[in-house]
Amino acid sequence: MGSQVYGRSAWHRDYWAIMYAWYYPKGFFSSFAKRRHDWSCAIVWIDNPAFENPAIKGISTCDGDSNFMKIAPATMTTLKFEHTFQAALGGGTAYTYPTNVEGDYQDLIMWSQLTDEAREGLNTWDFGKAKVPFNDDNFEKNLEEAFPF
Repeated sequence: MGSQVYGRSAWHRDYWAIMYAWYYPKGFFSSFAKRRHDWSCAIVWIDNPAFENPAIKGISTCDGDSNFMKIAPATMTTLKFEHTFQAALGGGTAYTYPTNVEGDYQDLIMWSQLTDEAREGLNTWDFGKAKVPFNDDNFEKNLEEAFPF
């Protein structure tokens, strides 16, 4: 099946926000499966996508419960992310972090590239406690909550 990495972008408060979202068939706390579905996301905030060399201005990442970590100003010129556990009371929730660790590239499908049926499924499917971070109900709310400036 391969990776399931989705993207959606929009202007938000004078920054261009690019949200990357990863779907996981299981959500974990430490090494224990805690739910059937999980999502994580990262938002890259840039100055303007029309510029020849857009500058990264900020980064926001989240766990499967849409708790955001915010970094601004961002000092990097390229980004990679890893999904790992956040230490908390001897365990940890899975979280997406910026990293320098080498990894594999994953295919990305943007919201606008999805079929109407796929967008409808992401808008209406019951993923339990895991919320689709980039669907119509959550995208703008998550941009506002994740805004790092």
